[in-house]
Amino acid sequence: EAIDYATLTIEVMPEVIPGDANFDGTVDLQDFGILKENFGREDADWRMGDFNGNGSVGLQDFGILKDNFGTQGGGSTMAVPEPATLSLLVLGGLALIRKSK
Repeated sequence: EAIDYATLTIEVMPEVIPGDANFDGTVDLQDFGILKENFGREDADWRMGDFNGNGSVGLQDFGILKDNFGTQGGGSTMAVPEPATLSLLVLGGLALIRKSK
């Protein structure tokens, strides 16, 4: 006689930081790249940059990423990015704003 059974796997997720699209515990340029790649998408989820949960990736999501840029899990923040990195983030944000108009 066959015995039916089920297996349950539980995975503990790290603290989710608004703006951390790849769940690596830090809001950084990798997350910005994900948001940029999916900007304007209407069928999006968190892993695509929809940080406010409305199903699309837009300027509000960019604002969430911007506000948390540099944040690491546990509420700490990374060192301030070097000026070149910060400049790239600002230029990317301007490109997103221009694309949405």
